[in-house]
Amino acid sequence: MKRTTRTVLPLALLALSSVAASDQPHGSWKDVKITGITVYAAGGPSEKGSVVVTFAATGRGTPNCASGYPKDVVIDLSTAGGAFAASMAQAAKLTGMSVTVTGAGTCSVTSNTETLASIQSLSYPGE
Repeated sequence: MKRTTRTVLPLALLALSSVAASDQPHGSWKDVKITGITVYAAGGPSEKGSVVVTFAATGRGTPNCASGYPKDVVIDLSTAGGAFAASMAQAAKLTGMSVTVTGAGTCSVTSNTETLASIQSLSYPGE
């Protein structure tokens, strides 16, 4: 029994340290307004285009690759999820609703803008 414990504990600690090491910084914007949306009809990983969303505030924790554009995230339009995220961003901009956004911690769609991981629009009573 002790032999199992001695083996399992170091493996568990190794697994946890790998997760911590792979947890890269990523940008986050909480309850922020969208001030601009730019659509690039061609380009991106699948040549299906991308959308750059610009916020009223600088993101917290943006990765180094996005240091020149800390108010922006880019959405890859090559997936249905990306297209839906872009439409959600457009609706939030048009209605003036705030969004909460998390970046992926990488610049995989363009080399200088953080890739979007999630976008959330919350509606509160009275808005």
